[in-house]
Amino acid sequence: MKNILSWMLMFAVALPIVGCDNGGGSQTSATEKSMVEDSALTDNQKLSRTFGHLLARQLSRTEDFSLDLVEVIKGMQSEIDGQSAPLTDTEYEKQMAEVQKASFEAKCSENLASAEEFLKENKEKAGVIELEPNKLQYRVVKEGTGRVLSGKPTALLHYTGSFIDGKVFDSSEKNKEPILLPLTKVIPGFSQGMQGMKEGEVRVLYIHPDLAYGTAGQLPPNSLLIFEVKLIEANDDNVSVTE
Repeated sequence: MKNILSWMLMFAVALPIVGCDNGGGSQTSATEKSMVEDSALTDNQKLSRTFGHLLARQLSRTEDFSLDLVEVIKGMQSEIDGQSAPLTDTEYEKQMAEVQKASFEAKCSENLASAEEFLKENKEKAGVIELEPNKLQYRVVKEGTGRVLSGKPTALLHYTGSFIDGKVFDSSEKNKEPILLPLTKVIPGFSQGMQGMKEGEVRVLYIHPDLAYGTAGQLPPNSLLIFEVKLIEANDDNVSVTE
């Protein structure tokens, strides 16, 4: 592993030097040079170089906080050279926990403010109905004509969940099959927002984080969730669902 890391570090350190030349045709010549170099690599070198790319890509995608990749490279080289780290393992763990906590709390505040601002503006839009002040809203996309959903039965439906920015985080459409959900086991905003829906209806739900996952779960903390739901069948309360 030492050889792999050493080779990767030398390559990574050299990258800024190549990137500094902004003269005419530099990008093309650099690309051609890279292709020639790549063709001369052994399988082990190709694996090593790709490992470096993947590592840098993963570190650059850290959402909680920003790492200085130059210092990461220096730290790896120092470890290979047998030098001591600037922090002990205990100090590192403590400082990292503090940084992550501060970043998490900042993200919580930022997302909560965005959620509340969105709901405040959204309730003024045509067709938007507010079920719970500043917490839960919906808009009918298509009227239904079947049975009315009430209480907390099971429901056969299609759904697509997204964030404020439109990014989809989950959808039953990916499997091309509707899903049978017990509404006692979904987030409060989802079950409350579906009340009164008729079979065949398509409704968009806008759910405040207090009625969604809050700061828990796998999604970004305090995310406002938007669900487009199509109710296919409203089932009775006594219908059993295999989990």
